Amino acid sequence: MTAKVGVSVIPAAIQFGLLAFCVLILVDAPRTESQILPADIKSTVGFIFGKAHVKDQSGVTHEIEMPLGTGFFIGWLDKRGGADWGYTYFVTAKHVLRDADNRFLKKVKIRLNLLTQQGERNFDYIEIPVTDDLENLVWFQDPDDLSDEAIAFPIAPDRKRFNYKVIPNDWIVTDQLLKEQQVAEGDSVVFIGLMAQFYGAKQNFPVVRKGSIALLTDELLPTPNGPQHGYVCEVASWPGNSGSPVFLYLGGLRRNTLSNVGFRLLGIVISYYNNSHTGETTETATVSFNDPTNIGLAFVLPAAQITKILSAPFVQQLRDKFTDEHNKEKR
Repeated sequence: MTAKVGVSVIPAAIQFGLLAFCVLILVDAPRTESQILPADIKSTVGFIFGKAHVKDQSGVTHEIEMPLGTGFFIGWLDKRGGADWGYTYFVTAKHVLRDADNRFLKKVKIRLNLLTQQGERNFDYIEIPVTDDLENLVWFQDPDDLSDEAIAFPIAPDRKRFNYKVIPNDWIVTDQLLKEQQVAEGDSVVFIGLMAQFYGAKQNFPVVRKGSIALLTDELLPTPNGPQHGYVCEVASWPGNSGSPVFLYLGGLRRNTLSNVGFRLLGIVISYYNNSHTGETTETATVSFNDPTNIGLAFVLPAAQITKILSAPFVQQLRDKFTDEHNKEKR
């Protein structure tokens, strides 16, 4: 059973553990002066590893430590604690944390680059929980729709040890921004994520894939979790890319107007579309065509969903409590 974070079935110790990760963070925003991808933007992602169970050709199940997907850091500014005060969350797609039997893993590890090399490698892991002893998900999720794929975990890795950046929450694309900037099919997007075939022996090497928005619609789009609102983008995604941040480029000459908005967080890579589809025969029977070929289009969940999760009353109450404690300590 999967429960919402904050309901009564979540042990108090789990709630305290989540709260303790909400610490002071300085938000470093990547540069946006040109369409050249800011170098710092690649440091916003971390690679997610875990022990998954897979079957070999003979049907025997093995537990394997393997790369599962991508996540990224969001910085939530809260000036009640000071000009540079805020909270850091690690965001990914929910299915990245599931095992082959669709149950959530007990824990995963985030692989991040280090500021200074240690021995032969320039990365290390941070282990974080996924579920409690009752198999309840301890990450923040949509309190109104548990099938939604966006999830977030409050964590701020040691900035003196790990080399990472956070995406400011005011980078999140809103419906208002889409309207103001007249965003349409053909606008440029880029995502940054894990390539499972090679992610670096000595440090993390994210892949960068560029493309464009292929389809904007107010209708629900088909996804593995059922019809959902989102964007279809022409960026070829593969296993390992799930959870990657997708950035929309809004700089340069747009609709005959020079824009300096730059990059903004459009959404999260959730899945790719294959060539499977259905059709109706002349006898009104439904026929399915199951071609697994990747057609080069990805479903991107709107980043506004992250705002919904992190604005939920329970999450805001945690920030309120921690900020109050912080301000009392300053007095």
